[in-house]
Amino acid sequence: MISFGSVANESTMPIEWKQAIIGAFQHFPDVYFIWKYEIDDIKHQISDNVFLTPWLPQKDLLCQFIVLFKIFTIQKYNVILRILD
Repeated sequence: MISFGSVANESTMPIEWKQAIIGAFQHFPDVYFIWKYEIDDIKHQISDNVFLTPWLPQKDLLCQFIVLFKIFTIQKYNVILRILD
C-alpha cells in the first residue's frame, strides 16, 4: 500500500519520481501494490500487479494486515514448538 497522505498529491509529483516508483513495482511482479493516486495519467504505464485508487481506507487495510501478521506469527510459533518437541 502506497500513500503519501492527504496533504501530498501524487499526481503533481515530477514524472521522474512517478517512473521510479513504477519501475520499483515492475521489479516485484509477484507482489501486488495498492497505490492511492488521484488521476489516470499513468494508468497505461503501470503493470498488472498495481491497483490505482483515488482513496484508501488505510486504517481498515492496516488492521487486516495486523490480523494476518498475527495469524502468520502464531502459525510460525506452532511450527517452532513442533520442531522443539
